[in-house]
Amino acid sequence: VQIAMHRAIQLRLWCLGLYSKQPRKKFDLLKKASLFKFGKILKIFLFEPKHFSLGFNVETLKILFNQDILTDAIVKRSSPKKKSFMLQLSSQDKEGDRNLSNRYIVNCAKIELWLLGFKVDIDGKDDFLLSKQSDLYKAIFDYYQQFENCDKKTAKNLAGTITPKLFVGIGAANEINDSFDLDDASEEIAKSIGNTAQINKAWSYIKNKGMRLWDGLKRVWRWIKMIGKKVSSFIENNVFKGFFRYTSKAYKIIKLGMIEVVKSIQIYLKGQMNSSNVQFYFSKDMDTTTYFSKNISSEDAELGLQKLLKQSKAFRLGCRMIGFLLGLFVKLATTFVGWARLLFSLLKGYKELRLLYLDLKALAV
Repeated sequence: VQIAMHRAIQLRLWCLGLYSKQPRKKFDLLKKASLFKFGKILKIFLFEPKHFSLGFNVETLKILFNQDILTDAIVKRSSPKKKSFMLQLSSQDKEGDRNLSNRYIVNCAKIELWLLGFKVDIDGKDDFLLSKQSDLYKAIFDYYQQFENCDKKTAKNLAGTITPKLFVGIGAANEINDSFDLDDASEEIAKSIGNTAQINKAWSYIKNKGMRLWDGLKRVWRWIKMIGKKVSSFIENNVFKGFFRYTSKAYKIIKLGMIEVVKSIQIYLKGQMNSSNVQFYFSKDMDTTTYFSKNISSEDAELGLQKLLKQSKAFRLGCRMIGFLLGLFVKLATTFVGWARLLFSLLKGYKELRLLYLDLKALAV
């Protein structure tokens, strides 16, 4: 676990332009000095909280891995006219601090644009001075047109450099409080996918993109809420991301339901289940006989009965998960053929399947 955590920290630092190398197969644990540049960034952007100790601790990781917080810190360093960044540079190495800040800013911009679905490389490189031939320049140009509703000439001028205006716009969208749980957005996705051809197109998109799919959907949803469907060119791909999200999660819930049913059947076939000073015996017709020890406490008796009730409920929930999918497969997906029929059933049923999952999770059997 420690190795995995340190690898994740190094990868995150590298993405932000604060570490020179990606983690490799042969990996040594990081030293506290690895966080030195990140610590400098916290000070430059006046972000370091009081009573904060930089290190491999929860406080540091909560900041390091929260892109919204990092973006917001950049937004707060905007000059009144949003043309420059007001940074707290050290008197000993102003040039070094400025170069580190520029590297960090440009890589935060790449991450935000990548999350919105633009074609940019997350590479940790210091390309704050933009080339008009670069993917980053094109992404910023498209961002201003698609998300800020700028005309072509204005977008071209703004894309020439990375200014606070880019982060202010993104930050404003990130501040929107979601009025709905994103886990309930499956219905919106289902409305956008109406036939087998669209599902096949979504599936092809998913295969081409691999697993880098879900992170940006929340941000795009906020933008849609803020400016409506002007970002229409980005909606389709993010619908595909949501399609993958919900079908895969629904599948995992069904799989979990199957596991619970199998576990219950194994218990019933075994014919007994034990708890603290309580034994349950199951007959072939599922009748249950309970034996209590002579000196059993009321607490142990209650725990034993609760275990039986939880096991019974887990079995019923598992059956409902499987039955729910089968019912949807027949009832809701008659217009689809092949795999599209199954995938749309998973998508359409996710919202209710999730409620069953939460009930099962609460049991902690």
